[in-house]
Amino acid sequence: MAIMFTNWLKNTLRHKENTTEMCQESKKCLEILELLLDGEAAPEQAEFFHAHIENCMPCYKHYNLEKKIREILQTKIERRAVPNDLVESIKIKIKETA
Repeated sequence: MAIMFTNWLKNTLRHKENTTEMCQESKKCLEILELLLDGEAAPEQAEFFHAHIENCMPCYKHYNLEKKIREILQTKIERRAVPNDLVESIKIKIKETA
């Protein structure tokens, strides 16, 4: 879903004058968006992003849309305890394939 959103965002943030290129600030925001929403953005990235969306309505709208989608998904997620033997078998499989 994140890839579909990213592709959609790339397509909608194109310059009106040149439909094949996206403005550099919007490209940078697109890269930061996922990090920011996952809580993994560096402070300077978050500062740049928030400053940009104050002046860029498409990025602002897309940020709020993605944020709302994640909030809705979080309300639908049911958390369950995972048996320790399952966790261990998954770890072993990961080590075997690495």
